[in-house]
Amino acid sequence: METGLAIIAGSLITLRPLFRWFLDGSSSYRLDKPHYVRQEDYVAGGYALSSSMPNRSVTQDNLKYWRPDLSAENPRAHGVITSVSTPLGRGHLTGLPLSCRFSNPTLEIKMVTDPNDKAQLNLQALADLQVPRDLSISPDGSRIAYALQPLSKKGDHATSPIWIATVDKENSSRQFTSGLFNDEQPQWSPAGTLIAFKSDRHRPGKSSAIYVLPVDGGEAYPVTPVDCEKPIVAFEWNSTGTSIAYTSSDEKTEEQVSKEKVKDDPTVWGEDLEYSRLRISHVATGQIRTIVAGHRHVHDFTWSPDSTHICFVAHKGPDINSAGFYGAEILITSITGSEEKLVAQFPGPISQIAWGNCGVFFIAGHVPTHCLTSLSLYELNIEHGSYTERKDGGETHCCITLRKNQSCLSYRVQRYLNDEFFSISDDGTRTKAYSEKCEMSSFDVLKTTGSSDIIAITRGDGSNPEEVFSISKSTGPVKLSAHNSSIAALEISKSWSISTYARDGYYLDGMMYVPSAYKFEDGPLPTILIPHGGPYWRVTTGFAVCHWLEVPVLVSMGYAVLCPNYRGGSGRGEAHAAYARGGVGTVDYTDCIDMLKYSIARGSVDPARVAIAGWSQGGFLSYFAVTREEFQFRGAICGAGISEWNSMAMMSDAYWMQGEVAGGAPWDVDTNIKPEEEDSVTSPEKRWIGDTNGRRGSALWHMRNVKTPILILHGEDDKRVPLEQAIAFYRACVHNNVPVEMVTYPREGHFIVERRHLIDMWERIRKFCYRNLQ
Repeated sequence: METGLAIIAGSLITLRPLFRWFLDGSSSYRLDKPHYVRQEDYVAGGYALSSSMPNRSVTQDNLKYWRPDLSAENPRAHGVITSVSTPLGRGHLTGLPLSCRFSNPTLEIKMVTDPNDKAQLNLQALADLQVPRDLSISPDGSRIAYALQPLSKKGDHATSPIWIATVDKENSSRQFTSGLFNDEQPQWSPAGTLIAFKSDRHRPGKSSAIYVLPVDGGEAYPVTPVDCEKPIVAFEWNSTGTSIAYTSSDEKTEEQVSKEKVKDDPTVWGEDLEYSRLRISHVATGQIRTIVAGHRHVHDFTWSPDSTHICFVAHKGPDINSAGFYGAEILITSITGSEEKLVAQFPGPISQIAWGNCGVFFIAGHVPTHCLTSLSLYELNIEHGSYTERKDGGETHCCITLRKNQSCLSYRVQRYLNDEFFSISDDGTRTKAYSEKCEMSSFDVLKTTGSSDIIAITRGDGSNPEEVFSISKSTGPVKLSAHNSSIAALEISKSWSISTYARDGYYLDGMMYVPSAYKFEDGPLPTILIPHGGPYWRVTTGFAVCHWLEVPVLVSMGYAVLCPNYRGGSGRGEAHAAYARGGVGTVDYTDCIDMLKYSIARGSVDPARVAIAGWSQGGFLSYFAVTREEFQFRGAICGAGISEWNSMAMMSDAYWMQGEVAGGAPWDVDTNIKPEEEDSVTSPEKRWIGDTNGRRGSALWHMRNVKTPILILHGEDDKRVPLEQAIAFYRACVHNNVPVEMVTYPREGHFIVERRHLIDMWERIRKFCYRNLQ
């Protein structure tokens, strides 16, 4: 049997009847449909398509891959096929990827059995994914400005252009700034004639300033000093468009710079802290005034509607744990800084604050003295110095984000698997503007006179990366951008929500992602169980539903991905979130296993081929799962995970949260105290405990039964989950003869952002799953 074969770089081509029989171990597969093939030469760090090579054929009897006009000595002769397999096994060939292995280890051919199958995901293209964020609707409701951030960083510094789209006009987005610099957080002026944004264009990767650009043409000009290196954190126009308030810390003094040059620069903890200051820029002149300074840290702020005052949240220090231990203050200052008033003291962190015609609202924890608590919406009474928790969040769902523009305040709520948006009218009435079972992380809501709200959102699903949509009563959702259409055309996956009950009767939900061509009657799939990070988060419909785009990477190989929303996460209020406090390694783990067993019973998951993978808190659950005997995973991918909770509280930058997850930090423990004696030694000043849950929930202390192959991935500069967590578990595996691979990435923090590192990580994940899920 001979067939003509033309291999075109980047395309799929027809092989007519290529193989009538495939041999994979003891199972043979008869394939009667035409076949489509992509040839790739494997290289370190990714795949590179080879050039056109016509007249290739495969013989049925010995599966030799040959070309009649080339001798065996010719360097373009690639050798003998040694195996042909599919990750799905017998009976699951239609529309799903196959792999051919050759005697030449550098060659791989991937085939699909359906000409309509498009799930050939290029990892380089995925690393170049464009992510829209920072949506802002113009005051007249006609346009949306947003930043477009590449998923990965190609060079030494990040880049991000500003784009503008027309409301209700499909595919109307156009680029507004060059994309050579890191332009972020576009905000319309009250008149709608200017857009202000943060940028490093003076010295890319080093400087930070606010620039203003006329919408109808002209050059961007700075309204803050361009040579500042300390980043501008937040900024906001006043209602008249004459001034912009912003926060940044002080630049280094000449004395500090001089000492650093001669290396006379010891670090004295608790001194020379980088407090964030509140400053005001006069847009016309560029004159800067610092109105809040001193030994306090301005965390967030908001202009009064009449532009005469600013309300701000102050922490004792810039450390991210500060408000957890000392609470926060809400203050009001005049725009000159000469008059300041303490409005209220709050016993925990405040994430955002906004002042509109309806009053002052802020987002904070339902139980403020805890880090791991449901987020809720509060209303501040300035006159009485009090605050009231509203029903939007707290007990039954979670208020995640608060937004402000010239028309209204708005906020985003997670309610189970739905994202919901509400607007607050001038009289304080809260109106639901939109709801959908989908992750919509960036949004804006504009109230217009005599009509319904105009809403801007980012939205995606299993096949479609997030794009920008506008929503109005007259049109419904309209897709305004097509930044990632080449990936969307692959139709990688589809998803559905699942729900069941845990072993103790607790209601659980989650998401299942499968190849787009999969049908339930095709039977169970090899599956990767991916618990989300956080733990205060949840997974719903979306493209980038976890942290490193693991869903499209894995589903494009033919695997299913199961994402359980375990207890301790968001979207279901305080009772759900509170399980994370001291509950590490308990119901978070069993909820994942119960969801997995339910999916196996339904017939969608192959119980013999399941791996677990996760990042951050999901990485912890991946470590932890291999130490338990209830379910034997075929592999575990542990990304930026925690292996030992006591040391996490000692070394993580977020040690308040880590101690709470473990049930207490080591310095809150006196091991001489018996459990029944804890109450007697506790005082208002100090709560002493006899022990924490840290060892019970730490995988490192339970290595005796570990047999599962493990892939460890970690950023070398991770401050949230320090690299020592990975090193400790790697050493534990080596000394207990557990098969383990460990890869660390220089310069990377808690998330991997450099392009080559991302591609390398995805390649390793794919190879690990292929090797362990056959």
